[in-house]
Amino acid sequence: MEAEGGEETIALGSTGWRIAAVVNKRGNQRIFGDIYKSDGQLVMENTLLELEGTGYLEGTTPGIGFRIVHEGDQLRVTLLENGMPETYSFVIVLKRENETKEILVEQQVLQGYTFKSMEYAAGAGDGDSVFVRTGTRYEFNLLAPQQVAVNPFGGIDVVRTAWFESKEHGAFFGIGGDSVKVPIPVAVNDGKVSYSDPKDIYGAFTREAYHPGVTASVSVPAGKALFFTELEWRRRRLTYTLTLTNKRTGALKVITGKWLEESPTGKYSILRTPM
Repeated sequence: MEAEGGEETIALGSTGWRIAAVVNKRGNQRIFGDIYKSDGQLVMENTLLELEGTGYLEGTTPGIGFRIVHEGDQLRVTLLENGMPETYSFVIVLKRENETKEILVEQQVLQGYTFKSMEYAAGAGDGDSVFVRTGTRYEFNLLAPQQVAVNPFGGIDVVRTAWFESKEHGAFFGIGGDSVKVPIPVAVNDGKVSYSDPKDIYGAFTREAYHPGVTASVSVPAGKALFFTELEWRRRRLTYTLTLTNKRTGALKVITGKWLEESPTGKYSILRTPM
């Protein structure tokens, strides 16, 4: 079967077969997953896959996934997209009294995708929230009052972080070794999103120091004095829609998920601590 996944029906020729095991060809290990009745009722989860009579089995691990449906004298095998860097193959072991039958299922390696577009919008539960964190503390002991220049955004934890989340299978593989840079939102005004140039790597956790190049002047009195900064931060959550082009087929693949960012807004206060 092709790497993008799909469905095939396999005729068994007769009834009475049971699925005794599903075995990964790599390592020759039995596969774990979930067992269901034909009506969708879960029988057992995260167990060695086997099936008496009709029903279906599901096996899903990072990068791969399948469903095997047993209906009378046939099997219906559905594969999700193969995100592994190698051919994925497994054997369905069937038994009936003293008879054994093995069916080999093989799935090709994904040739990958190229980036086409990225869009963001405010969906359900999306938006901004603002909060305040204490930043750098300054301690002085001067002989005479003076103006002191400080960097209000100094400190090791003043960083912008951003990341992507998606529950879709295959949301984060097949796009050039996880090195595709995508535009990100820089402003949201009345629901309209303004984008940056391609900046963050899709699927990666971005962490970068926040350096706005701001210097503040503090009026420091003579003697001991303590000051600290309060920085305004913003949490932003938006829905993203990523469109990719399949290198083999030219077909488009659309992935949706959430983009999340936490960053200073650039607003700050410098306050004095009473001695």
